[in-house]
Amino acid sequence: FLFILTSLPLFTIGSSLCALYNTSIKMIRKEGISIHKNYMHCFRKQFKSATPLWICLFLLCAFFLTDLYIVCFILDRKYVLLQVPFLILLFVLFSIIIYAFPLLSFYEATLKDTLKNAILLSLSNLPTTILILFIPAFLLFLSSLSGKNLVMIGSLLFFFGFAALACFYSLFLSKILLSCEKDVS
Repeated sequence: FLFILTSLPLFTIGSSLCALYNTSIKMIRKEGISIHKNYMHCFRKQFKSATPLWICLFLLCAFFLTDLYIVCFILDRKYVLLQVPFLILLFVLFSIIIYAFPLLSFYEATLKDTLKNAILLSLSNLPTTILILFIPAFLLFLSSLSGKNLVMIGSLLFFFGFAALACFYSLFLSKILLSCEKDVS
């Protein structure tokens, strides 16, 4: 509920993601936190750094998705291979999004370093990255099959999905971040 509430102004989704992952990873690690207090503290703390990152990543996603739409549905079929570079770029962009906001919520670093580390983590944990990207892609595919599926999956995501998916992803992200901390020490 907090994630949806704090994401209503769309430009705050970045700090909402930071707070969501920070809180869910701390819950996975059994750190005994107050969910509401931790979430709001992290949301406020990461607002200045997560907002520009989110806006840049969102605009890049919108640009690549628009280009992909044009290649798939507007241009002639002979240009179908042009979608491959856009799909690769979207995969890289979504991979960065997976790791950038949890990194930002736990570590003090410049945006450049955060992006570099997100790229390195997504490549060094490629099976996990693919799994994390597959789940929303599969849900999107199921939603596109019928209007009934769209309503059912949309309702489940709205009421439970964001937190449930974040907790599931945090099982993996927590281990990845812990291994990074051990490598640094």
